[in-house]
Amino acid sequence: MIDPPVMTNSPIPERELRTARNLGVAASVRCFLVPGGPADPASVARRLGMSVRTLQRALASEGVTLSALVEEAKRNEACRLLVTTRDPLKEVARRVGYADVAAFCRAFRRWTGHTPRTFHARAVAPARTMSSNLATNSRGTGGLP
Repeated sequence: MIDPPVMTNSPIPERELRTARNLGVAASVRCFLVPGGPADPASVARRLGMSVRTLQRALASEGVTLSALVEEAKRNEACRLLVTTRDPLKEVARRVGYADVAAFCRAFRRWTGHTPRTFHARAVAPARTMSSNLATNSRGTGGLP
């Protein structure tokens, strides 16, 4: 059976959306979720071509809720931004969908067990240590240790 084309405004390639559809509704929802973007049940259900109630039942059968998937997307994006950008916390919070930095920091601590600053410091420290070791080794030890 051939799947009909997936009509979406998502930046996710159609092939990946088809694969996600075959993996389940939760995987399809993950493809559509963009932190700070629309994540209300009606919008998500409409993008998947189903009713809100069908979406809820399908997610429940996979043991997950839409709110849990939204939190997962926010957590993943926040971690990515903290590791790959130098954006201030206020900007990271805004990009993940939080107007208040304090609320973002509480949510981040709930998700990871660390504050955003601690998480950033721990994630960036190994890269700094590695680059400083490489610089030290290249200055006089003849290369790698």
